[in-house]
Amino acid sequence: MRPFGSRRGADVDLSRWLKGAYRIPGETAKETDEDAAGGRLDRGPQTP
Repeated sequence: MRPFGSRRGADVDLSRWLKGAYRIPGETAKETDEDAAGGRLDRGPQTP
């Protein structure tokens, strides 16, 4: 359970991470064309 004192403390910390309570302030990243395409840009037929 290190660095936490108990299992409950670890669970509380995990819950905060999952809810987004721990954030680094900054600008929001813009979505790229590749992100919108699901990780693959449409480049036409693939050749072997």
